[in-house]
Amino acid sequence: MGQIRSVGVALAFWAGALSAGAVPVAAGSIPEGRVLEFAVLRNGSEIGSHRLEFYPEGNRLRVRVAIDLAVGFGPIVLYRYTHRATEQWEDGNLRSLQAETDDDGRKLKVSASAANGRIEISGSEGEVVGPPDLMPSSYWDSRLLSKLVLLDLHYGIVQPIRITRLPAETILAGGQSVIATPYHLDGDYADLTAWYAEDGTWVKLRFTVRGSVIDYVQRTPPSSYLVALP
Repeated sequence: MGQIRSVGVALAFWAGALSAGAVPVAAGSIPEGRVLEFAVLRNGSEIGSHRLEFYPEGNRLRVRVAIDLAVGFGPIVLYRYTHRATEQWEDGNLRSLQAETDDDGRKLKVSASAANGRIEISGSEGEVVGPPDLMPSSYWDSRLLSKLVLLDLHYGIVQPIRITRLPAETILAGGQSVIATPYHLDGDYADLTAWYAEDGTWVKLRFTVRGSVIDYVQRTPPSSYLVALP
């Protein structure tokens, strides 16, 4: 059970210290269809999905995130994980966030809001503050690759990150070939690689938890990456 339980935990942590050298990234983008969806695989077998829905309105953007995972043996579910979050953005900055996680019965909540020139956060670890340009570890916005810290969405911790850019490669996303750049992020709680297309769209994720390889396989066709963020 410990091996399976760590899958949900790894989804929420990007920790460490920023590696030397700048990490050039394009501005984030959202799908024309306003949906970005991944199948989540564990050792090649599908265990759930990660879905993002985008609701732009002028200089504002609302993002809804839903993660549903279940690991079992036949009809018996051994582990279940759900995560729901809503992000509110304005002029490219995070204005508020609400996240709730059920990690196989363990309930976690995080809330954050912009106030007094900073991001004020409440989570299971108490109340903390972050810089005004703080970004959550929800992966979809590639601007996070230039940040020194990220907001963890399980416990509400402001985590430093270490990022290494790797050579671009051709991968399959949405059933098509896409040129994407992988970025390796590692630290105390996670060791993962996230791929971003040339326009900054998140297209793939992979990490290993105690011998289990977790892959995000994108279902959204790459041709829909047309709407740039303000």
